[in-house]
Parts: sequence; C-alpha cells; structure tokens
Amino acid sequence: MPEVWTSPDIKAELAKRGYTLAAIDRLGDGQEPPLYSGAARQALRGLNYRAAVVISRILGVPMHELYPGMYLTARAGRPEPDRSALTDQSHKTVGESRQSRTTAVDSAEAA
Repeated sequence: MPEVWTSPDIKAELAKRGYTLAAIDRLGDGQEPPLYSGAARQALRGLNYRAAVVISRILGVPMHELYPGMYLTARAGRPEPDRSALTDQSHKTVGESRQSRTTAVDSAEAA
C-alpha cells in the first residue's frame, strides 16, 4: 500500500478488490440509504464524508492515513463521531415550531 494515498491509488486499490466508485454509491454505508450518484468520486476530493468512511472501511485503512488533513476526523488520534448523538428527537417538528397567529380578519370573524 502506498505511503501517501492519491485518488488514482485509492481507485486502483478499490478496483483490485472488485469495487467501482459507482458501486460504492449504490452500496452506501449500511446504516442509511445508498449514497447519491457521484458521492464516492467527491469523497476522493474531500467533499463527501459518508462516502469517504465507506471507502476507508472497504480498504481497511484508517481515515487519517487515507485522507490526511481532508476531513476533521481524519486527523490521527481522533475517534470517529458517534452518529447516534445526531438524531436527537427532543426538537420540535416543522409543524410544531410555527406559532399560531390570528389576523385581524380572523378575530373579526370570531366576534
């Protein structure tokens, strides 16, 4: 495996293992729906974290080695974020956040 990973190195290693970037888009990360078309390609440029994690897992190379400096969690010694903490259900839904307002017309009709 290369000392410094470049986009062609990553693509070549994926091809050796039988994966294409399009296949990774369809595969997704297993926890959420498949990635959108082009997500794996964008991951090689540092623009899609989810796809970068999938590529990192397929190759068995830690994020900080595969994408040095591209992603915040790709720094050595930083743990991967706990995504379950991002699904906080304590917030209001869109319908609940709207205030119920009455206009002058509504109050005149009520009277």
